[in-house]
Amino acid sequence: MKTTPQPYYLGVDICKAKLDVHCRAWPSTRSFTNDARGIASLLKAAARLGAVHLVAEATGGYEKRLMEAAFAAGVTLSLTNPRQVRDFAKARGTHAKTDPIDAAVLTHYGECFQPRPSLPQSPQHKALQACVRRRANLVLQRQRERIALEKTDDAFVRQDIRSLLRVLDARIKKAEKHIASLIADDADMKAKALRMEQVAGVGRVVSSTVLAELPELGKISDKQAASLVGLAPFNADSGKRGGQRRTKGGRELVRRTLYMPALSSCFRNPVFKHIYQRLIHKGKPHHVAIVAVMRKLVCLLNRLLADPSFQPPKVKPASCRCSHSKPARCRSHTLASRIGWGHGDCAP
Repeated sequence: MKTTPQPYYLGVDICKAKLDVHCRAWPSTRSFTNDARGIASLLKAAARLGAVHLVAEATGGYEKRLMEAAFAAGVTLSLTNPRQVRDFAKARGTHAKTDPIDAAVLTHYGECFQPRPSLPQSPQHKALQACVRRRANLVLQRQRERIALEKTDDAFVRQDIRSLLRVLDARIKKAEKHIASLIADDADMKAKALRMEQVAGVGRVVSSTVLAELPELGKISDKQAASLVGLAPFNADSGKRGGQRRTKGGRELVRRTLYMPALSSCFRNPVFKHIYQRLIHKGKPHHVAIVAVMRKLVCLLNRLLADPSFQPPKVKPASCRCSHSKPARCRSHTLASRIGWGHGDCAP
């Protein structure tokens, strides 16, 4: 019986100007320039080893050239979370931090955990993600300028800020128009956007952000979706002590975008309003209740994309007593339970 040979794991520490690469088959760490010529030399040297698996950290953009070249050459590459790799280095007793040391840590990390290979993005998704992130940056810049306008009394500064705000408004509208055209030109993205926009409070901004930043939605479980967005509370128990559960990590842009739809749903959507009020009556703080509503919203969007026949329940849980002897006969109860809303959240 033939066995697949284990690949060589190559830890790649990525900087703006260079790439430090560590492999156990090499006597020392090698350095390559972070450009087309240097990356080609890296892949050529890796090809001499046979099967290889590159392990690198997300660096905010400097890893894109390597990723595109690796995908084009058919080389397996995993992009890891820098915080997890740093925690791993501390766990193995490595407190020093240099580029060659970081590359060696990435090699050891790959050998221990065998991270899942990263998947290449389609050109349409890359364009959508770039435009969505650009729009988000413009919106943040406009928000900062509006705050600055409120705080200044100088006539020149106020006039200059107003002029910049008009420019930012025009650029945001231009970006939104381009995002709409990108989604309209792709049949799959268009269908997903229309499905998500069936939910009250979910508009074009939310649907485009989810498509760009959470492409896994509809292919994963509800718990995984909530965890990816950073809305899953993690236990903090030890012995007899029951610690307070907190959310951490996740994709910040999606989480920030979902806040306003969730807040609006707490007052306009009967189902989410009931969830919010029930938690408030239990003594939960406002922000905890809002996070719970955001989590339910993510789960609902995940179910909509996963099941084409599923429709969001249009019920009024405030008037529900759910007095059925057999709750399974209650259609609203069945719909509500399918997206994680328990007994008592449905309407007869």
